[in-house]
Amino acid sequence: MVQLNELREIGTRPTDWAKNLRLSAASLILVLWALVVFLPLAWMGICAFTPNENLLFTRPVIRFEAFSLDNLRSVFRRSNGLFDNWLFNSFYIALVVSIGSTFLSAMAGYSYAKMRFPGRQVIFWILLATLMVPYQAIVIPLFVVVNNMLRLADSHWAIILPQLAAPAGVFFCRQYMKTLPSDLEDAARIDGCSEFGIFCRVILPVSRPVLAATAIFTFLWSWESFFWPLVILRSEKRFVLQVGLAYLQDNSLLSPGYLMAGALAASIPVVLFFIVFQRQLTKGFSFGGLQG
Repeated sequence: MVQLNELREIGTRPTDWAKNLRLSAASLILVLWALVVFLPLAWMGICAFTPNENLLFTRPVIRFEAFSLDNLRSVFRRSNGLFDNWLFNSFYIALVVSIGSTFLSAMAGYSYAKMRFPGRQVIFWILLATLMVPYQAIVIPLFVVVNNMLRLADSHWAIILPQLAAPAGVFFCRQYMKTLPSDLEDAARIDGCSEFGIFCRVILPVSRPVLAATAIFTFLWSWESFFWPLVILRSEKRFVLQVGLAYLQDNSLLSPGYLMAGALAASIPVVLFFIVFQRQLTKGFSFGGLQG
């Protein structure tokens, strides 16, 4: 009788071959998806080191023995020495935006998660509703404010200030901080700590995972921003890297090789940044605090 029950249990459980089949199918899908994502990057890298004359044919001629650094040299030469400047502009703008936006998002998230004030929920939902508004719909009002009222057109502050307001960062910080026990704040208040002191000395240290993830995503988003810098910047020296590459493309339509080299140079910092901080990204979004 015992053997019969064991056979019935085995019959109801999925067999090893079925598990292996599902695992193999999932692995195959992931490999195919990785190839779909990786192939454009690989083609960009190959074209970056291929002589430009080999890319002007209907079917580009790719010869690995002909690889050279001429396209990378052309990027620096044809940009009149401004490529380094564009790279620096993009880096320091993204760094300032990531630090400032993360701190402000943490402050707003703390106020929505732990403080009680009239209209708190309504204001929060209005903030989330702004995520559904297309960015192109607010470009004209934003340009009027920055150009006519603040007089910041053609400056890097015109790029930094609008990016400091990040509703997605506020949402993530608020959801994480809601999961923190209130005993930490109560103990700090008993010790005579102010609200800002509680935020800086208690909340921020225990919120490092979500702060790191928010800062990383903000940095990447700021680095890749193109449309608003294209609208607000006019001087070539103040261009960010994405706008500078578009400027080179407009002036060199028949030079795909060095345009690919410029795109590769713009992609390498982002890839390295992601590789270095991928563990922080995983920790930041593995918390169980996304429930309302």
